[in-house]
Amino acid sequence: MKINAATSPASLYTDSDQDATQSYWHWVDLHRLIDCQLGTASDGALPQLVDHVRLHRLVRIRTVTSVLEFRVGFSAVILADAQEKNEQDYG
Repeated sequence: MKINAATSPASLYTDSDQDATQSYWHWVDLHRLIDCQLGTASDGALPQLVDHVRLHRLVRIRTVTSVLEFRVGFSAVILADAQEKNEQDYG
């Protein structure tokens, strides 16, 4: 499924709409990678979904095929998924 700004349910640069964030999270099946609820990261152990949705959308919309990640964590999983989908869609 190719993603662009017109087809994605969440806005690229605003993160105030939790419904849109949750919608995108499930629309692209990110919930299968990281099982958590929106807004439950009170102790810092769980990812902030808004930030990860934004990262995923940036990679998908800009059709990025390489990313430099400095630490391994939830974002690495999200970025790897976006890159894999770009590779499938764009070669």
